[in-house]
Amino acid sequence: MIVMVKLRVPVVLAVMLACVGCSEAGPSPSAVSAPPGPQSAAAGNRGVALLLQRGIDQGQKGDLASAEKTFRSLLEVDASNKYAWYNLGVVEQRRKKNAQAVASYDKALAADPGFTPAMYNKAIILEDKRDDAAAMRLYKQIVVLNPKASTTFLRMGLLQLRKGETDSARDSFSKALAIDPQLRDSVPEQYRPDGP
Repeated sequence: MIVMVKLRVPVVLAVMLACVGCSEAGPSPSAVSAPPGPQSAAAGNRGVALLLQRGIDQGQKGDLASAEKTFRSLLEVDASNKYAWYNLGVVEQRRKKNAQAVASYDKALAADPGFTPAMYNKAIILEDKRDDAAAMRLYKQIVVLNPKASTTFLRMGLLQLRKGETDSARDSFSKALAIDPQLRDSVPEQYRPDGP
């Protein structure tokens, strides 16, 4: 049985250009700090942080073209900056450039294989492409890294329902609600602890 469910939680941008589900998925780009080192290195890191913040601000104001340009400029200076790659991916995803977004998320993950915000957004694109197996692998990685990733458990449950795995879905929904009871309205009624 296939159950179609309209998800009522933010899918891509819980916090515009900072990170999806920051509280559960990982640190926000504002967590970037200058490592100890010579004064010139610290000044360079401040420049990177300023570019990153400018891109985030542009994205939050809806100026996605400028945000994309800013993140690309930052990557010319710091090609392994996971936050720049991640935020570029978010901008591309919002602009419906999903192939480019996946490539950007992959670059963020190359810089930090445990960067769950990039995993989460990439999984959403994979779900949309009906690559359920790859999306589920990413969701499972996320909950191993962060067992309190409530919206990830919710998305796992919805994906399991789509595949007809009702017992697994019920378990995923139960975990999501145990972590965050406010997700109750996003869980299909027949899978809520108190029923429909």
